[in-house]
Amino acid sequence: MRERHAEFARKGVRVFGLSLDDADSHRKFRDKLQLPFPLLVDAGGTVAAAYGVKKAMGPVNYAGRSFFLIARDGKILYADPAFGLDDAGWAALFKAVAALPDAGSPAAAPRAASAPA
Repeated sequence: MRERHAEFARKGVRVFGLSLDDADSHRKFRDKLQLPFPLLVDAGGTVAAAYGVKKAMGPVNYAGRSFFLIARDGKILYADPAFGLDDAGWAALFKAVAALPDAGSPAAAPRAASAPA
């Protein structure tokens, strides 16, 4: 992810990591791996549960490794809730990102949401 961060940025994709660990653990992990994106704390697992990726191993809860591309309007454009670190998982993610318009193109401009009927 670190190596492809510039490609994501060119497409206007903002990357966030999320786990149930505390902020100090996130800081240490981010510093150790020199991650160019923020890690978000989901201490209660509310967000992980909402996306269907909250897992448990005995008494320990965690967020399973997953990727979601979410448009500005909240629509999920791509979901891989059981992401594997194999070549196929990365290829599918990068294919989905490559299909997005570049951030500066007219197709990437945010659209006003229509009012519900």
